Amino acid sequence: MKLKVEALEKKLETLEINTELLNTKSSIVVQRTAFSVLDRWFVRSGAAMVRPSGSTFSFPVSTGVGAYIGGGRYFGRNHVAELGIDYDLFLSATARYRLEFHVGRTNFTFGPVLGFKQKLLQLQPWGNNIRFPDLLKPNFFLLGALIGIPIGRVLVSVEMDYLFNSQVVVNALASAHVLF
Repeated sequence: MKLKVEALEKKLETLEINTELLNTKSSIVVQRTAFSVLDRWFVRSGAAMVRPSGSTFSFPVSTGVGAYIGGGRYFGRNHVAELGIDYDLFLSATARYRLEFHVGRTNFTFGPVLGFKQKLLQLQPWGNNIRFPDLLKPNFFLLGALIGIPIGRVLVSVEMDYLFNSQVVVNALASAHVLF
């Protein structure tokens, strides 16, 4: 009888150890799955509405349109780095960093955006909102916010950016980015 009890105790210990190992393995798999969805490269493109702040320009300006294409990477769940090409005030390169927060089961996304825009070429955009492009500053700091809704592997988003140096521009960018 004593031998049977000892054998049962040993089997119970082995079962507890195996159960603990299975729990650990399954939690690791769940964590990897959750992070693998967001720890990826992406491509984003969209259209922008550009509104220069007339009070900060010494020449006439008006609302214009622009386009954006860029690529970036998620680093874990919340951190995103992105490089892109803009054609709005002029042809420019933009570096962005986003701190994204994901809410609920649908992963509604929002967060702040920080960045820097640097002029590459003096090409007038089709929106033609800058009358004297040579007087436009060649770079801007960017501060904004993004709101997005995921649809499958695509994040459809609206980003409002405040571009500033001694001149101020408000930029609304509607875009979609695709994970790959």
